[in-house]
Amino acid sequence: MTLSYENNQKLLIFQVFRDFKSFLPFLRIRFKDLISEKTPFQLARKVSFMEISPSIFIGHGSPMTAIETGSFQTDLINFAQSLKNVNSILVVSAHWEQSKPLQIISAPKPELIYDFYGFPDELYRLKYSVSGNPDLAKHIAKTLERKGFETYLNPDRGLDHGSWIPLSIMFPEASFPVLQLSIPIPRTPQELFKMGKALGHYRKEGILLMGSGNLIHNLGHVAHQVRVGSINYTNFSDAPVEEWARMADNWIKGKLNKFQIKDLLDSHKMISNFKMVAPTTEHYDPLYFILGTKLPDDPITHFHESIQAGSISMRCFALGN
Repeated sequence: MTLSYENNQKLLIFQVFRDFKSFLPFLRIRFKDLISEKTPFQLARKVSFMEISPSIFIGHGSPMTAIETGSFQTDLINFAQSLKNVNSILVVSAHWEQSKPLQIISAPKPELIYDFYGFPDELYRLKYSVSGNPDLAKHIAKTLERKGFETYLNPDRGLDHGSWIPLSIMFPEASFPVLQLSIPIPRTPQELFKMGKALGHYRKEGILLMGSGNLIHNLGHVAHQVRVGSINYTNFSDAPVEEWARMADNWIKGKLNKFQIKDLLDSHKMISNFKMVAPTTEHYDPLYFILGTKLPDDPITHFHESIQAGSISMRCFALGN
């Protein structure tokens, strides 16, 4: 059968449209979205990034990191500048423990919480004008609920210093919307791991998942070392590292490198002096959440390693590229 020029043109258009439609699922974008009035950010959330966003653990340390300079700040800045696939950030911070249900900040413009005391006035004058994302907060809440968690959208809660201080170092222009998820009371390592596992797939949509704490955090011990003169407030960064802290930090690093997640979930049993490492667990617990976000074939990168004040681990690592 001979096709006319007009029929040939129609056939060509049909083939192009058919091929284009077959390609759309790989972008996770529907044809009607291409002609919608969605904002670029809303549309971007439908796109599967060629590079999956990593999940990260930040050893945030003292609030003074916001105004100090050194290897910690340099390493965080360099890591952040290497990221090319982030459009929002979800933080689990040691400084937001909350009775159940799980709470998610849903404010369109979350305020900052200056939840630290006795520091220089300069710290309390710092600003970080970051936006939130109420729609994404609702989406995350629904995802958690489908996995059996009760949730509450909190429009009044602000960002604590475990969230906004490291982010202000990494992303000083406050380029990305920031959400925060509470650490539940009571909790188990397995429950925190399950929370991370429920949300790990958001990395494929450009959501940077961040746990903020410290893998060794014993301020009572640090205060004792100051009282006896072993360290002072002027040499926190240069204080000699105590052997028990070095051994614990190396044990954690070794387990991370081998992805021995079961051992890490049992850290309180596996580390003989865990009560020294984490006399209270809120700074250690974000680790369990981040472990849950691991995706198959994730590499691990330790982008900062140091121990301050003799025993506070500032280790920062990323899962994924």
